[in-house]
Order: sequence, then C-alpha cells, then structure tokens
Amino acid sequence: KARPGAEMHVILVDNGRSNIIADQLHWRTAKCIRCGACMNTCPVYRRSMGYSYNYFIPGPIGINLGMVHNPKKHSGNVSACSLCLSCDLVCPVKVAPGSQIYYWRQALEDFHTENKEKKYMSVAMTELYEHPAIYIVATKYAHFANIIPQKMMDVKLNPWSVGHDIPHFPKKTFHTLYKQMMEEEKEKEKGIK
Repeated sequence: KARPGAEMHVILVDNGRSNIIADQLHWRTAKCIRCGACMNTCPVYRRSMGYSYNYFIPGPIGINLGMVHNPKKHSGNVSACSLCLSCDLVCPVKVAPGSQIYYWRQALEDFHTENKEKKYMSVAMTELYEHPAIYIVATKYAHFANIIPQKMMDVKLNPWSVGHDIPHFPKKTFHTLYKQMMEEEKEKEKGIK
C-alpha cells in the first residue's frame, strides 16, 4: 500500500518464467525445486562435474534451463546427456529433465545448431538397419577394415581416434555363428533320436 499522496509501482521480475510456462513441451522445467537429485544420479555429470556445461547451472536441469533461456547459445549442452533417463526416475517433482533433453535434441535443426555429421550418420545407419540385405553384406565384409593401420586413423579430421584404437571386426558375423550353432543343435537332436 502506498503512503498517502504517493504512487506505488509494482515490478514483477519473472526471469522468463512466463515464457517457460507457456511452452507446451518444456513448462515442467519451471517446477524444478533445485534439489540436485538429477545431478547426483547423472552419469555424465558425475564424471565431468560442472565443467562440461556452458550454462551456470550444470547437470540435466541446467541443460533444460539453458535451452529455455537461449537455445542457440546453449544447444551444445544437449549432447552432454546419455539419455539414460535416471534423472526422470529420481526427480521428486516429476520435471523429467532427461525426457525434456530428448525433446530439445529433436528441435536442434530448428535452431540450426544440429551436428551435421551425426545427422548424416543417423540417416546412413537408418538405411543400413532398415535393409537387412545391405546390413548382412556390410557385416560380412566389415573385417576388411581391420587392415587399416592405426596411424591412418590418428588425423585431425578424426578427433575420436585420440585415445581410441580401431575396433577389430570378427571374420565371422553373429548371423554366421548363429546359423552354425543352430545347425549343430539340429545335428545333435538327430543323433539323440
């Protein structure tokens, strides 16, 4: 109440909470009570602590809060999630931070911040897994990649190779081994009868 003869001005500072609540997919982020349960259970946060996040609140909830405040600036944080969803299970107010991160990942293309290489790899893997004939041929001849020397992998274009060795593919695929095992089982059954 203003004193007699004076005006009272009320300024509401919501720090963008009205926008968060208006967001159909991410309104639950505003329910967070900052208990830290999501950070304590997050395997990525437990390994890297807060240093791998560029928003001042780390962990799963920090990823979401950063994205609701500035998705272009903080979109790199959504990759700091394994999508194990353990944070969804422990959240006492059911914010579901892991599920929220999944929705943010689906929207990265809208912000033009998606990782192009991952996108192309996902398209290629989808094609591979949706066509069994291509998959069988690819796994049958994958062992030829074993002849590539490690030095060829250790280049600036392949940052993954730092600290990693080339995986060695077996000469016999799982499908081949499984067929052999099934044939051996049939032979055993014939021998028993």
